[in-house]
Amino acid sequence: MELEPTFATSVLPLKRLETLDALLASMEVTLSLLRYAPGDKRGVMPWSPELSPAYCRQVAAALDLYGSEIDDDDSDKLDSGEAYEILLGETPLLEKMHAQCERLRRVLALSEEVLEAVGSDVMAVAFDKHIELERAGRAHRIKAWWNAGEA
Repeated sequence: MELEPTFATSVLPLKRLETLDALLASMEVTLSLLRYAPGDKRGVMPWSPELSPAYCRQVAAALDLYGSEIDDDDSDKLDSGEAYEILLGETPLLEKMHAQCERLRRVLALSEEVLEAVGSDVMAVAFDKHIELERAGRAHRIKAWWNAGEA
């Protein structure tokens, strides 16, 4: 069985992968700085990308209208004005971050697809040359990974 590789590896130079690696490293650093620490109280409230932004906007709108009616002098809590500003400012950021997460899922699926294609191309080259080496009687030390369990 002769396989014909597409040689996708020629369009995937190491320099390009290094550039992607640098971008991923930057993303990891940025996101690591923003995540919550184990044991703190953040991250306990459920978040729904479809429902939460609308809820936060409704609360912000109500605070804008009625916030002065609920403010108290408790210095440990946010006053209505601060809560309003947080809700207005952070909600669009969370929506953007959700869209980025969705995009990252698509990029992950695409990268796995490319990995499979390039891996298959490389295996096709190796398999083709392995057959040629066998014909020349020079493949006796090559162990095909799919036959690794055979003696």
